Amino acid sequence: MGLPELCIKRPVLATVINVLILLLGGIAIDRLSLREYPDIEQPTVTINTRYPGASAEIIETQVTEILKSQLAAVDGVDQMKSSSRSEQSQIVLTMDVERDLDLAANEVRDRIGQARSLLPQEVLDPSVAKGNLSSGQIMWISVLGDLPSLELSEIAETIVAERFESLPGVANVRMVGNRRYAMRIWLDRARLAAYELTTLDVENAIRAQNIEVPVGKLENVAREFTILSDTSLTAPEQFREIVLKNSDGYLVRLGDVAEVELGPEDDRIRAEFNAKPGVAVGVTKQSNANALDVARAVKAEMEKIKAVLPPGIDIGMAYDKTAFIERSVQSVYTTIAEAAGLVMLVIFVFLRSARATLIPMLTIPISLIGGFFLMYLLDFSINTLTLLSVFLAIGLVVDDAIVVLENCYRQVESG
Repeated sequence: MGLPELCIKRPVLATVINVLILLLGGIAIDRLSLREYPDIEQPTVTINTRYPGASAEIIETQVTEILKSQLAAVDGVDQMKSSSRSEQSQIVLTMDVERDLDLAANEVRDRIGQARSLLPQEVLDPSVAKGNLSSGQIMWISVLGDLPSLELSEIAETIVAERFESLPGVANVRMVGNRRYAMRIWLDRARLAAYELTTLDVENAIRAQNIEVPVGKLENVAREFTILSDTSLTAPEQFREIVLKNSDGYLVRLGDVAEVELGPEDDRIRAEFNAKPGVAVGVTKQSNANALDVARAVKAEMEKIKAVLPPGIDIGMAYDKTAFIERSVQSVYTTIAEAAGLVMLVIFVFLRSARATLIPMLTIPISLIGGFFLMYLLDFSINTLTLLSVFLAIGLVVDDAIVVLENCYRQVESG
């Protein structure tokens, strides 16, 4: 006994099967990930390295090439791209599809740790991020307030950016317009020349006298003391007392040849929103993450952050790329509903039978919703392409339903 004959002889069983298909399909729709396009990007790992004051040629020879020689031994690297520009080196590793991204990122960090001693001392520690940061941010969040730029930047970094970085699916959080505290030293050329000093002398003196060193501990038979050393300089007054030179018994200090003040590390980049200065926080998703899920997590976290921000500080959504993705998918849903309605209308007009129209009306949702369960088993996602295929499948489902319906009529008429 075949399935058609079984369903005809046992209509209750056929009804249960159809309800089960609808139930499984409905559960699958809720669990399927929603994207604009299928996940066709390979997993990538991005390494950014800053070398303040270095030219692109120095970055290439002293930073990028050294890191590339170490990263070439990472397992599962399909392609390696690098770019060197003033003060900045970026290396993008494209991994094999089967390679676990978390394990690959950990191995990259280990390789960079081995190469750290080969880099110049002035090079800042390289940052490793999962995902291709050059692909752009999916969201930009504005941080505005009446506070000075340094204080506003500190709040944006410690409260906003750090909480976004811990969200699932977030590869990197980029900040634009943020300013970090730094000790700015403005040298007087005439005074340097008068004391026969150069900028290199000033730099060496700062390095030698602004340093944190371990001191150790004192022990005797009965007791042990840990010695704490506070040798780092944190205030402008302390920097002004740095000794540069002993000139015939007179100590030449940094305050004699320079102006020292606490200011921003870099003030060449500025971010504004509606003509108001602020800080921009950009969120980059991982290559295999669902953009809409990341956006929902960021928006939910924004509401939590607003509750803990100091008075006078406000955050808002400046740009949201996922809004276009959601509207695009929603428009395809609307097209599917319109197509199903038009098909029913055409069938009723031409067949002039309510019973003949009812059968395709039942087969369309059962077939399409059941198809979502198969998509879930095959680890597909709901995206523009899969929904367009569902839209095209409506015609095939209706054609098959009409053919079966006509065959049933023929069998009944022939007895």
